[in-house]
Amino acid sequence: MPPKRTKSATTSEAKASTDEKSESKGEGKEKGEGGAKGERILASLSEKVIVNVQNTQMSRFLMARIVLEGNGPGFEELVKKNDFELRDVASGVLQTKSIQDLDSPSARNLLRAELLTVFRNILGQEAVKQVWLPELAVQ
Repeated sequence: MPPKRTKSATTSEAKASTDEKSESKGEGKEKGEGGAKGERILASLSEKVIVNVQNTQMSRFLMARIVLEGNGPGFEELVKKNDFELRDVASGVLQTKSIQDLDSPSARNLLRAELLTVFRNILGQEAVKQVWLPELAVQ
């Protein structure tokens, strides 16, 4: 007759098995963990970027939270080290936008593409894979 298992032992074994499967698939990697080549690493700029919208007599502003996606070890540290310069060029790009530019259905994609170009100029062409704008608002 097989030994009787307690519920807590079975649950612990199941959790351990699930954790092993997740690790083998590369799941559960959070920002800043790991850093193997080709691994997705996300790094946010330290603060939201807030600028006046062009041609609104400073009555409207644009706020964006910017997240960069990159590869390899050290990407998060690279973003942190260049944070002031990245926020400065992001402000430069965003402050050129008018309400008409921001009302366009493709506005978010155009902003991402412009930001990707200027960020790659600072961090290197291969360092930044994508730019994400999880928060983008005009008031």
